Amino acid sequence: MKNNRQIVLSFLSFCKVKINTFLKRKGFSDGYIYQLIFNKNVSVNGRIVHGKNEYLPFFPSIIKVRLNDEKSAIIPLNRQIDIVYEDDYIMVVNKEKNLDIEPSKKNNTNTLANKIQYYYDSNHIASKIHFVNRLDSMTSGLVIVAKNGYIHNIFSKTKIIKKYKALVEGKTRKKGTIKVKIKKENGSIKRIISDDGKLSISKYKRLFFDGFNSLVEVKLLTGRTHQIRVSFAHISHPLVADNLYNNNKKGTFFLQAYFVKFIHPITKKVISIKLSD
Repeated sequence: MKNNRQIVLSFLSFCKVKINTFLKRKGFSDGYIYQLIFNKNVSVNGRIVHGKNEYLPFFPSIIKVRLNDEKSAIIPLNRQIDIVYEDDYIMVVNKEKNLDIEPSKKNNTNTLANKIQYYYDSNHIASKIHFVNRLDSMTSGLVIVAKNGYIHNIFSKTKIIKKYKALVEGKTRKKGTIKVKIKKENGSIKRIISDDGKLSISKYKRLFFDGFNSLVEVKLLTGRTHQIRVSFAHISHPLVADNLYNNNKKGTFFLQAYFVKFIHPITKKVISIKLSD
């Protein structure tokens, strides 16, 4: 794959503006700007910029920024990944169930990040792996990956619509909104409901009921760890076979991030991805 992580910006002003001032307005940090100029990765109307204090011309200009290459220390794992969208700046992958997102002390080599690193190495993508969203190990579905720290930083200001499908115990209402405050339980990975927690809001609708369990679609209005699992346990409809929030271990756990929609941070196109049933 050809790497072309380049940002094209336009400029027109009738007052003096330095190149570093302009780039900071576009979200680049001082340190990153220094690296860009040092690596000769910034040009104005085709001319390489050699100093951060250079002034931009008064006439209309095109500023091109080639994003700096990044080095990753993650160990590559030669395993296939399901890529559902990719361009020079981002990729969206469909993570399988029972797979950690990134390495830890307990699992340093068999994670989604290890698989992506092998793909990066094989396709000469010089980037760290920047996860825009994360999923629990047990949760399957769509994970957005930024191919550069700058792009990841822009994503932090981008609204992402996320929808999940979950199998929960019992017959839920046809639709509803769950508002709870969630915080981490001391000494545990579990989350609990607490007045001093952070507000989480989840909207849901029931897709069908099989006589025992309900399949629900959940739209997250906030992004808290274990939000769906804690919220449905709170309304007495825990996810089937949830090993943290359900005492009944029978059945098969199902939680899938099946839909994402956002404005691409660079191209500004609307990206809408939905996994098929």
